[in-house]
Amino acid sequence: MDARRQFEGLALPLMPSLRAAARAGVGAGHADDLLQDALLSAFRAWGRFREGTNFAAWMRCIVANLARNVRRGWAREAALRFPGPPRAPAPCGDSDLEPLRALPRPFAAAFALYAFGARSYREIAEELGVAVGTAQSRVFRAREFLRRSETA
Repeated sequence: MDARRQFEGLALPLMPSLRAAARAGVGAGHADDLLQDALLSAFRAWGRFREGTNFAAWMRCIVANLARNVRRGWAREAALRFPGPPRAPAPCGDSDLEPLRALPRPFAAAFALYAFGARSYREIAEELGVAVGTAQSRVFRAREFLRRSETA
């Protein structure tokens, strides 16, 4: 199988979750551009991806890093335009954050580490001081909550 087909086979099923991570990172207005940049960056680096490793985590890490770089760029632009203490603009509008704010705190913490920190369930469990199964459950419940809030 050629590299393009192999990459597409792994990336296409992840599109909804990657789009959600991009939207959370830079807001709905910039999410598609960020996602396109992430896919292009990942495909260019495809030769460095080690088969058998977690492709989804690799992609989430690329999306998170690109989002962080975009927000840093926004902060630099704002500092140049507006004198005074540098302040980064909010990466997304308040309406985009409402579902995340509505999550119960333990679920929100686990989801943020999973989706934006590209942490494994084991790492989440260690960081939050809970069992691995609890970390998995919290991430699952947060994702279900967010899915339901998107359709409502």
